[in-house]
Amino acid sequence: MQKAKNYIFIKNYEREKLKKLDKAMCQKEHFKNRMKERFGISVNRIDIKEISNLVNEKNKVLDVTKREKHYKIKFKEKEIIIVYDEKRKVPVTAYPVKWLEETKKRVEKRRSELVKNALYRV
Repeated sequence: MQKAKNYIFIKNYEREKLKKLDKAMCQKEHFKNRMKERFGISVNRIDIKEISNLVNEKNKVLDVTKREKHYKIKFKEKEIIIVYDEKRKVPVTAYPVKWLEETKKRVEKRRSELVKNALYRV
């Protein structure tokens, strides 16, 4: 009976690992689709690795959450804003630089709403 419990534990542990991999794989696929849709660039796994290497602190333009950061990079002669998942170390999506100001306004509005709601609770 004890062996069966250990076996189930291992299977559940592997299933949890697979969930995380699935999320990262879905994010990569979403990123590939957005690069093709918005910039006409087909990316493969080597390009994704290169983009991940280009992401660093000096390129950061916006902190949205602890997990999600926005970076401005130059890739294949185009300036692109990359939304990067710090936890999984994968790019999530890409959008043109001209959308950045709109995104910043939206994030600031959301933050001010959160602060306002926190003050009313006290």
